[in-house]
Amino acid sequence: MGVDVWFERTTTVAVARPVDPIRSTLLEDPGTFRVVGLGIPGVLLLADSLNRREETQLAHDILRAVIQSWQAKPKQLVFQWPQVGASGDPQGALQAFVEKLVADFDCGVLLVTESVLGRLQSTPIEPIVIPNLSAITLPEHKRMLWRQLQTNTQ
Repeated sequence: MGVDVWFERTTTVAVARPVDPIRSTLLEDPGTFRVVGLGIPGVLLLADSLNRREETQLAHDILRAVIQSWQAKPKQLVFQWPQVGASGDPQGALQAFVEKLVADFDCGVLLVTESVLGRLQSTPIEPIVIPNLSAITLPEHKRMLWRQLQTNTQ
């Protein structure tokens, strides 16, 4: 075969991983952000991101708990800044995004994570502020959230 000597490699081989352009951009440019809107008729949740499957599942469970329907299928829409052809202050575009979602989902309940609340100048209806989904990891955090939702949505 033409191979005279075999030897074991001792060097580490670098493995290429696909780069998530949204996540890598968020780390590089502080002016870039996204807001995820998850909605079911009657309720809307605005979060800064849903990076893990557990966060997405928690968000779905929160929405279903508020409307007390475990069969409901949340719809997800994303606001990404900057947008193609847009520049300057994102407040007008973000405000229009939130107002449209509140109207489209006929919201009686608007849930907003703490990180997103800092980006909003105003909301069409009074929001219920909840912790960032990435911070709700322990069972006692989830219990506190469920109590907050029971108190504020009844």
